[in-house]
Amino acid sequence: MKKIVFDIDGCLADFSNAWERLLVRLSGRNLFQPGDGDNSPSWNWDKEAGYTSEERRKAWNHVGTSMTFWSTLDPLIGAEVVHDAADDIWKNDVYFFTNRSEMNAKQQTEAWLMDYVTGGYWPTVLLANDSTGRDKGILCRLLNIDAIIDDKLENIQQVVLESPKTRAYLLDRRYNQDEDGSGYTRVASVEEFLVREGLLVHKPIPTGYAIGF
Repeated sequence: MKKIVFDIDGCLADFSNAWERLLVRLSGRNLFQPGDGDNSPSWNWDKEAGYTSEERRKAWNHVGTSMTFWSTLDPLIGAEVVHDAADDIWKNDVYFFTNRSEMNAKQQTEAWLMDYVTGGYWPTVLLANDSTGRDKGILCRLLNIDAIIDDKLENIQQVVLESPKTRAYLLDRRYNQDEDGSGYTRVASVEEFLVREGLLVHKPIPTGYAIGF
């Protein structure tokens, strides 16, 4: 039995497109390029698109008081993959780490996971609110996590630093290409992560994504 962790936004849940729609609606202007929400060019793509600090703050305030924002996000392909393999995956200890900290975020996240990911299994959601990713690294060490997948490079770097025994996987995105070259595996999909961890035995492992040492 393994202990594995899934990040949620960017791996399982489509936060980016929902965030774009919210910013456009509240600001009354659309500064995004087509397709940015599907694979954002940078982590702070909204700021770089031209939205002001006040506009972004207003949107976050909306999220912070919403009882439904996190529970109504669209699922990404990774959510479907995990859902279809739920009976095999939940033979292990499964955790979901997220840095969501707004109103009712944990309960909304659990409800969303039950709908789209866990196949009826009750999810264990832990809020790791340090934006540097250090909380996720410490949690991996304290819980003796075997493997984690995340789409934020800084989070994976902190896992490597704080919990070197954890196998760290970075989900390949346009916004996480600033390699530091140490200690983690870059994967093309959640499915590849599951295959590499032996949780999807019927799929061949894609080639071309070497461990970065």
